[in-house]
Formats: sequence, structure tokens, C-alpha cells
Amino acid sequence: MQHLGSGDPKAVGKEGGTFDFEVVVPPKEGMRFVMGVIYFSQTGSWSDHKLAATTEVIPVVRESAVPEPIRLAPLRLQPPSDASSSHPPAAYAPRFLTGLLLLVAMIAAWSVGPSTKAPDVRAGPETRWWLALAVLLALASLWELFGLENWLGERARAMARAGDFYYSRALVQKLVISAAVAAMVLLLPFIQRTRSSNRLVLVAFALYVAISAVNLVSLHAIDKVADLSWHGMSLVQALKLGCSAMIVQGVRIMRRID
Repeated sequence: MQHLGSGDPKAVGKEGGTFDFEVVVPPKEGMRFVMGVIYFSQTGSWSDHKLAATTEVIPVVRESAVPEPIRLAPLRLQPPSDASSSHPPAAYAPRFLTGLLLLVAMIAAWSVGPSTKAPDVRAGPETRWWLALAVLLALASLWELFGLENWLGERARAMARAGDFYYSRALVQKLVISAAVAAMVLLLPFIQRTRSSNRLVLVAFALYVAISAVNLVSLHAIDKVADLSWHGMSLVQALKLGCSAMIVQGVRIMRRID
């Protein structure tokens, strides 16, 4: 693990092919195992690689006094550690409770809409605001109750691997995270200009959307913190559950004032 040898690169055509690599392993005192790393790169540089696989560890055998014929043996391959990890499935109880709280908030917001008013009265700005909020809360509730975040993330990872851009996804992940943070910063002046009774709902819902977006793109550096759990509840689930509770409280405040 402290020494590196390399073999000559092989040109890959459109049809792929079978390739023989010869990697010279210089003798080192105390060396007991070696491991092969095979990767695909358009430039030949590891920093630009798109696909990679590692062999299982190979024991080093010293040459004996009587030379023996070389025997080929099949080796298992596995993806590197950064490709094998993915989000653990979200615990059902916190996800269900989050979806249930969002559903309660949606029902409370919908009840202020035109269903409680005369049907022939044209909807005003306040009514349209309550209806838009109810629709957004309904979508968020379905997102949690049906576990669409984990389902969509798994499909996106499968498509990235099939499309040969799984290893170059980091740029997209960082762009999405940067956009989520920038959107939160840009929303602050807008939230400050809204009615004080609406601010809690807006802040909590914006945080919920940002957390869901960041968790969906699954950048490994953030996942190491986001996947920390306590009694089966991850940090992301705890934050989303807290946001949903604040949304319910914010809707109650808005209803009481309106």
C-alpha cells in the first residue's frame, strides 16, 4: 500500500477488446501482498478516470531455487470504495412521521382555500397563496410517504453508471449543492419582506427542500455527516422531521392570524 508500480496503457477501440497488462512489481523488503487497479481514462491519467476496478489482494511468492511454471489464476474484481457506497435506506418510522406532519399541514392549509368560501367568489391573492402552499405540502408529503427520494437516487446512480459518467458526477453534485445554498441566500430578502406570520413556514419549507436536494445528489463528503444516525434516525431525517414540525406550527400561526 506504500509503493506504486504501473503498466503501459492500452488503446481501447469502440468495440472494446481483450487486453494483456504486464505490471512489474519491484521487490521490497517485507512485501507480502500486491493489488491491481485497472481503470479507463481518455488521457491515461488517473485524475481523469471514468471507470475503475481493483483486484483482490494477491499474495507475494518468493522465487524458489527450482523454477516452477507460471500458472494463471482468475481474480475477483470489485469497484473502488467510492463507487460501492450509497445511501442507506431511510428508516421507515421517521420518514412516515415526517410525511404525516406534512400531510396535516397540507390539510390545514387546504381548509383555508375556496372549499370554505362561496364557490362563485373569485379567488384572491390570499386564497391562491393558501392553495399553492397546500399543493407544495401535498407533494412533499407524497415524497416522504412513498420514499421517492431513495427510489429516485438509486435510479439516478444506475443511469450514471450505465451512461459512463458515474465517476465524473462530482461536478454536477457540487453545482446542485451550490445552487441550493445560493437559493437559500437569495430567498432571505424575499422572506424578510413577507408577513411575519408567513416567515416560519417559508423558512422551514425552504430548508426542507434544500436538505432533500442535497441529500438526493449524495456527495460523499456530505454523506459522511448526513448519514450519522442515532437509534436508527439519521441526521438528515432528524432535520427534515424538525422542518416538518416547524411547518405545522407555522401553518397554525398563519391560520390564527388570518
